Amino acid sequence: MTKQKVLIPIIAIVSLIVMIIAMAGGFDDKISPNIADEQANNLESMTLEPYRYVEKLWLPANLIAKQNTQVASRILANVTSVNVRAGDMVQAGDVIAELDNQDLKAQVRQIAAQVEAVSAQLTQASLQLERNKTLREQGLISVNDLDAVQSTFDQLRATKLSYEQQLDQAKVTLTYSKIVAPIAGKVVDRMVEPGDLVNPGQAVVALYNPTSIQISSFIPESQAVNLTLGQQLHVELSSLNQIRSARVSEIVPLADSAARSFEVKLDLAGDNIDLTGLMPGMYAKVGIASATREVIAIDAKYIQHFGQLAKVSVLENGNVSERFVRLGQPIENNLVIIVSGLSVGEQLVI
Repeated sequence: MTKQKVLIPIIAIVSLIVMIIAMAGGFDDKISPNIADEQANNLESMTLEPYRYVEKLWLPANLIAKQNTQVASRILANVTSVNVRAGDMVQAGDVIAELDNQDLKAQVRQIAAQVEAVSAQLTQASLQLERNKTLREQGLISVNDLDAVQSTFDQLRATKLSYEQQLDQAKVTLTYSKIVAPIAGKVVDRMVEPGDLVNPGQAVVALYNPTSIQISSFIPESQAVNLTLGQQLHVELSSLNQIRSARVSEIVPLADSAARSFEVKLDLAGDNIDLTGLMPGMYAKVGIASATREVIAIDAKYIQHFGQLAKVSVLENGNVSERFVRLGQPIENNLVIIVSGLSVGEQLVI
């Protein structure tokens, strides 16, 4: 029983050593130099050279919509219908909600009737004025009588003009019962439901233009003072696993005295920008160059992964051998920084 207790850990240790030797290629057949040279000519290779890597300070940022609005009611009325929901796309001029307009229609009819009544009175006053002018020329009436008729005519004409202006205003107010989208965009929020009473200025729907996405970040003043309009920076979109180029479009000329930072806004750069999946409020990171150093960086395709371990194939003295390496962070162009295990001038094969 005691021998079994001793043998079990010994067997486990020996098994672990054999496994490590096997993973390192210790049991692989050795390739003679002549055969290795012939095979190496057919392999894709990479000679390691110093890579100038620009270290970046990654700062938190948010996606925002440059063009967004809350569409509000202009009148006091009950909501009769809301034609959109969050996520719907609308075009400028689309009716997104309607309000009860019965009182407004009645007001338009009432003022229109007043205009007609005054118009009839004005027509009669005009005829009366022409007759009185003729009678005055014949000396049959006094100047005061003519002036009285002229005054009545002028008052009626002014009254008609006032009613016509009121009618125009009533018709404009009637159009406010249909709330239309001022811009083309996507609905963010529907803030009222049919039956709700809305006041003038109360928001009904929130919209944003999905083609006007920007990145907003508060940059420490020590870095912000070195930024210029049009300068390109890298932006990491973690949720989409993307790194994009963006151009500084606005530097707000007022520092946050508490955080000692400036708000900087960036537009995505490039032709035919893909905005798929980008929405206001999403988290992003802006990379600002902080230092430059020389590193060893290799294409990710040369790396073989074994669980948490990584190794590469190195051509040494005509022989291909396997070597474990310690990986650093992935960088641009599908490159990965090698922390240890390789030196400048060595040749990798795949």
